[in-house]
Amino acid sequence: MPTVTRIAADSAVGTNVEFGTTAVGASPPLPLDIYLEPFNVSLFLDVTGTVNVTAQYTGDDDVLTSVGPFVWFDHSDLTSKSADSVGTIISPVTAVRMVTNSGTGSAQFTVLQAGVQ
Repeated sequence: MPTVTRIAADSAVGTNVEFGTTAVGASPPLPLDIYLEPFNVSLFLDVTGTVNVTAQYTGDDDVLTSVGPFVWFDHSDLTSKSADSVGTIISPVTAVRMVTNSGTGSAQFTVLQAGVQ
């Protein structure tokens, strides 16, 4: 994995300069089948090291055919988590994702959907 070892200005800088934020970003949207009945989704966050993550969901209907922007909502049980956590969704949503808020650790996001077509 590439590592940044030095950042330098090639001329004078008149103000303070900040570069990036450690490990902030979001996973790609993971589409869910809204037609499964009953609609039951389990969300698992497996956290390693020092990291803060949030699980989010959307009801936008074009997650498979568009790049967004989408309207994302934080899962009330899985917001700003820094330890292993589990949550559920029982009302249909079209996609979920994991957002890394801060930190230098890692997190695995596992999604299990149950139901009968």
